[in-house]
Amino acid sequence: MSPISTTATLLKRLRVQANLTQLQLGERIGVTKASISAYEKGKAHPSLPILTKLAQEFHQSIDDLRGGELPARPPGYAAAPPREPSPPPLQEVAYLAAAGQPAFVAALAGAGVAPACAQLPLVRVPDVPGLPELAGALVAEVEDSALAPLLAPRARVLATLVPAPEWPHLPPGLYCLAYRSSFAIRRLKENTLLQHGLLLLHTDGPHGGGTYPVRAEDLRAVWQVQCAIFAPLR
Repeated sequence: MSPISTTATLLKRLRVQANLTQLQLGERIGVTKASISAYEKGKAHPSLPILTKLAQEFHQSIDDLRGGELPARPPGYAAAPPREPSPPPLQEVAYLAAAGQPAFVAALAGAGVAPACAQLPLVRVPDVPGLPELAGALVAEVEDSALAPLLAPRARVLATLVPAPEWPHLPPGLYCLAYRSSFAIRRLKENTLLQHGLLLLHTDGPHGGGTYPVRAEDLRAVWQVQCAIFAPLR
């Protein structure tokens, strides 16, 4: 067998014995799952730096990996237990506390979304699969009880920025909105921007809900709420 094929055979055997997936092994040595797959199929040969990392990972010599011979297992050998999957990566997102919302809206009016967000502190949130791009996203703190009992004061929501051309087509749902000198987390009940230049926002609240309009010319920025990341116990 060629050196590539013997390395491929041994690499797969070592990985399986260690209860590692191709993805997990790739993460441990700094290559992709596709690279590990190519090594194991003999379609590619690991470079010397990668071969060195593989040798360290499996406690083998580089010569053993190149030769394809698996040393005899010592008495009492047991395969390593399955490793816990790696936690999802974290991303840093601007954090807007309730107390800072008036100043944030003022900064929006003067500089725009990106510079205003750049002045906010950052929090780390999981990279949740299926969420839209987090550039321009916010973690915003709920200030009032307008969405109670769904969201109480001090709850925090992760919301993604909606470009202005998409505002006339916003579906009903929960949104963070900056308009006039206000910042609010509200339920969009009806979007009539195309017909009447208005968004109709709804409050639930403990004392009954109500609907009020926001004019298109007063809107400064809109974020769509994706999920609650912290909600206080009631």
